[in-house]
Amino acid sequence: MYEIFISCKSEDYGYAKEIYNFLCGKGYSVFIADVELHKLGRAQYGKVIDEALEQAKHFVLFASSPDYVMSTYVEDEWRTFLEEQRCGRKKGNLLTIRKGFDVVELPISLRNLQSFTYENFHSIIDYLPINRTLNKDDVDKTDISKVQVPEKLQQGEDIVGSTNNSTDRHKRHWYKHW
Repeated sequence: MYEIFISCKSEDYGYAKEIYNFLCGKGYSVFIADVELHKLGRAQYGKVIDEALEQAKHFVLFASSPDYVMSTYVEDEWRTFLEEQRCGRKKGNLLTIRKGFDVVELPISLRNLQSFTYENFHSIIDYLPINRTLNKDDVDKTDISKVQVPEKLQQGEDIVGSTNNSTDRHKRHWYKHW
C-alpha cells in the first residue's frame, strides 16, 4: 500500500527520484511510476496508476516547467486526486514542488495549495502526516529509536488543527511519548 503518490513528467524523473528517495528514507511507502512500474510491469500502466492513486493518502506533484504540470498524464493524476479531495474521499494533502518557476504559473486549481521550491522540498515532511495503526505485536517489534515523529509534534504543536476532541488529545499524548 502506498502512502504518497509522486507525479511528474518523465523528463523530471531525476529530480522526482531525489524526493522519492528522501521520503522512502523517512519511512514512507511511496509510488513513483518510473520506479514502481519497473517492479510491477508496464503492461497495465493505467490500472497500476489508478490503484496507486486510490491507495495514496498524499499526493506530491513535481515540475520543472509549468508546461509539465499540464502534460496529459500528470494533469490527469493531480486532477483525479484533487477531485477525490473535493468529494471527501481523500483527506491527505496535495503538495507541489516547483523548480525554475513561480507559484503564480501553476494552474489556478493548484495555486492555493501548499507549494515548495525544489531547493526547500525537505520541508514537505511536516505536511505528510500518516496515521499508522500498530497492534500489540508490532509495538513489541518496533525499535522506538526509529519511530519518526514530525518536528511540530515533538514541539507539542497540533498539526491537525485545534480541537477539543479527546481522541485527538490522546493521539497527541501518544506521539509525545514516542
